[in-house]
Amino acid sequence: MSFDFSLILLIFSAITGVVWLFDVLVLKRPRMKKVQEFLAQKDVSESDFRAFLNYQLTGTRKDLSDSIQQSQENFRQNNSFSNQKTLEQALDIYHEPLIVDYAKSFFSHYFCRTNFKIFSLRAFSDSYRLDDSYAQCR
Repeated sequence: MSFDFSLILLIFSAITGVVWLFDVLVLKRPRMKKVQEFLAQKDVSESDFRAFLNYQLTGTRKDLSDSIQQSQENFRQNNSFSNQKTLEQALDIYHEPLIVDYAKSFFSHYFCRTNFKIFSLRAFSDSYRLDDSYAQCR
């Protein structure tokens, strides 16, 4: 049984790319609106959420801008955010679905493998075919 590995990689690249693009274009806006509504309902500033998000995603307490400097200073003094439970709930709303997370992770892998296979190995395989056909002509 013979199958085209390049075609399979291309299909997987397309599927994961479409899932990621669908999340960016369609699903992200409603998710961000829910986060903003949740933060407004709980009376938490968006700068506090951005500071908390920066800390959760990078593990650093680096200042992003002047608007969240106060939140970062509060975090440094107390080693926790004043409304950490609320921010964790907002972070749960903010996170993308698991399928999107996997699609984002696998897209780069499939895309790089596809391009490597198509552009690098094809060039070598074509040159070998030319050598074989040239040897047969002699």
